[in-house]
Amino acid sequence: MCLPAREARVIIGGMESTNRAAGLLARAADGDVAAFGEFYDLCAPAVYGLCLDVVGDASVAQGVVQEVFVELWERCGETVASGRPPLTAATEIARTRAVSQLVPADAAMAPEQAYRHGRTYREIAGLLGVAPESVPAMLEHALSHVAGESGPAHDGRSATMSGSPLG
Repeated sequence: MCLPAREARVIIGGMESTNRAAGLLARAADGDVAAFGEFYDLCAPAVYGLCLDVVGDASVAQGVVQEVFVELWERCGETVASGRPPLTAATEIARTRAVSQLVPADAAMAPEQAYRHGRTYREIAGLLGVAPESVPAMLEHALSHVAGESGPAHDGRSATMSGSPLG
């Protein structure tokens, strides 16, 4: 579930909290570590909630939240200069990073769906929530990773789509 920025602002207390977050991040951009700590305390619950909704695992969500706030610390000057509300920036980064946590798991699932279950690209795309044209690349990536771990295929061919029942 993606948490729109306007809903995220409501979670942390409306316009007053949005203005407070902006002021804290501006102070952090000037090197005020304590202000960034307050910014974290104010915004982290909404960011964590978004991450948990996306990844469905508390420990993974906590890791994503840490990455989000490290990035915000490193780029707080750019975020302030952009004029975007800081929580909007935080939730956009969080959503992107949380979704990226799901992609490797989905990519790893693609070969099993193709080869073990005989699913088509379109069926795999539907299961994974991706565009059908992205499935061949997911399969190729997963198979090249397996080939790299186990060495070349027994018949001398590389692990590519040439032997695919879907290709």
